[in-house]
Amino acid sequence: MAHASSASGHIIASRSAIVVKLRRSQKSTVAGRSSPPRSTMTLLYGSGGLAPALEDESASRCFTLDGVRGLVTDRAETAGRSVSFVVNSPEAAGAGFVGDRARLFNDGCALVTDVRSGPDGYALIAVLAQRS
Repeated sequence: MAHASSASGHIIASRSAIVVKLRRSQKSTVAGRSSPPRSTMTLLYGSGGLAPALEDESASRCFTLDGVRGLVTDRAETAGRSVSFVVNSPEAAGAGFVGDRARLFNDGCALVTDVRSGPDGYALIAVLAQRS
């Protein structure tokens, strides 16, 4: 395990995805993951992953913002996960849409643009887009 001292007097040791930070003056340990657990990554991006499935389903017809939130919440709860939402600004959200997604977005429909792990590695964050 490699050790390094930071300018603030912290000793930083890292191994795999775990980062442990020790403060000399406090004798306390703070541990955190630098990436989500494998189970979350598999749920989101594995075979039949939740993220692409929700992105595709949200583009299968016109959803209201409440409707797409319901769709995502149902799927997250079925998988045993909680979910929160971020709604991107219309300018940022619609920049890369083409085909059916662009048409739906321009018609004011809500779309899922991403589903990712929350800070704890288990809860999910769905990124939505809708033209106002």
